[in-house]
Amino acid sequence: RPQEINSPIPGKIVKWWVKEGDVVKKGDTILQISEIKEDYLDPNLVGRTQQQVDAKKGAINYYQGKITTTGTQIEALNLAKKLKIEQLNNKLAQLENKLTGEKAELIAAENEFNLAKDQYERQQKMFADGLVSKTQLQQRNLLYQNALAKKIMVENKLAQTQQETTNVKIEQNSVEQDYTEKISKIEGDRFQS
Repeated sequence: RPQEINSPIPGKIVKWWVKEGDVVKKGDTILQISEIKEDYLDPNLVGRTQQQVDAKKGAINYYQGKITTTGTQIEALNLAKKLKIEQLNNKLAQLENKLTGEKAELIAAENEFNLAKDQYERQQKMFADGLVSKTQLQQRNLLYQNALAKKIMVENKLAQTQQETTNVKIEQNSVEQDYTEKISKIEGDRFQS
């Protein structure tokens, strides 16, 4: 007996697979439906689907290449970071040696200053007692002033080297942070790929 069959796909019946009186079970093919208009059919559907599959394979190859490239970039950044840190460590070692030399130079300048100061103070006393001339006192004063200037110059040089050392340490931290950010970004791209 005729029954209505609802189809979620609109179209026209091309072929019946059953005839009146046949027993059908769930899952049996009853009929073949095609487009209402032949114009809607795409004769190149299989070929275009294959092209889409090929394009997806190409995308997979692209992302695999990108993953490989990001791995290479990470290695290069790690190497560059290592070299930059080693360079800054060498610079720090040089500055530490320079600091050691300048500290020794400062000690010598302080000793020279203390000696010149002591001699100047004795010369002042001797001048007050009338034992030396004013010219001799002025010469001692000149030596004292030169020793003081030398001491101040060495102190400034030492302070400048200490500042350079601090700047290199700051640069070292900046390099660490900079390379860590770059590596993290590339690792993020890698995981995204």
